[in-house]
Amino acid sequence: MFPWLINVLIGIKVGFCSCTPEVHRLGVARVRGQYRVEWVGTLPKVVNESSGLARRHGPPGSPPTFWTHNDGGGRPTLYGITLTGTLIDSLPLVGAKNVDWEDLAQQDTTRLFIADVGNNANTRRDLGVYGVKEERKKGAVRRFGKEEGERTSPLRNSSFPNRRTAPFFLSSFTFSDQTAFPPPGRNFDCEAVFYARDSLFLLSKNRSGHTVRLYGMPAQPGNRALAPLDSVYIKSMVTGAAISPDYKTLAVLTYGKILFFDLSSPGPVRLRHPIACLRVPRAQTEALVYINNTDLLMTNEQGRIYRLSKRR
Repeated sequence: MFPWLINVLIGIKVGFCSCTPEVHRLGVARVRGQYRVEWVGTLPKVVNESSGLARRHGPPGSPPTFWTHNDGGGRPTLYGITLTGTLIDSLPLVGAKNVDWEDLAQQDTTRLFIADVGNNANTRRDLGVYGVKEERKKGAVRRFGKEEGERTSPLRNSSFPNRRTAPFFLSSFTFSDQTAFPPPGRNFDCEAVFYARDSLFLLSKNRSGHTVRLYGMPAQPGNRALAPLDSVYIKSMVTGAAISPDYKTLAVLTYGKILFFDLSSPGPVRLRHPIACLRVPRAQTEALVYINNTDLLMTNEQGRIYRLSKRR
């Protein structure tokens, strides 16, 4: 299918997307009136298809900045940007591959996770998540530190000479419920990952039917087979996920809307019932991150950056 036709079809899907199915079936609350949605900037040209976002922790009191990356086939590099899209940093993972990077997750201020999990054709057998440890030294440029078993390189990024290349580990996995490559329904694509309670969680994209599956894995190196932990009804394809800094709220991004889940209760992470739905028809939205415990930043494939601010 021609790329322009795919974009047209997605645009139509986004335009007709609504919270009504979840409201009627699950009793979800509509919260569009509780948020102000603003176009605040444009991504730099080097980021031609932003597919993930994470907070980039700077000195205390400094303005918020973020990591992003390109989709599959791009360089295995993280790009640091401001809230309005100014490029301020660049961090390559020498030796890594960007087969289909789809999302970023964050473990407080110490580690980033890069999900190489895109699987449009449902034929991949090399799915994995890169873990990158972060260190900061007082009075020094923030750097990424080496751990036992991690790979690194003495090379420096010529654009930002104070930044070392990032050492990393790779955690590989398969979906234990996938027995054919591809299976008939092709429901093993994934574009959303988040970190909570010492684990990484992945959400299936939901290419057919209306069931999104939740998978979990330890946030450590290894090679695992993941079984589904839970499922939830969402009548749209999932393209990203973000968890609030206090780990109490999960936001799941789809084409045209965001579903919110309450994770404040102790116990296993489960997603049986979203608590709210926010309709945001802003073209093909692919990446989402919490700025603080209430406000979010969102990007789309057209390079626009949106701030979603909760009204006080």
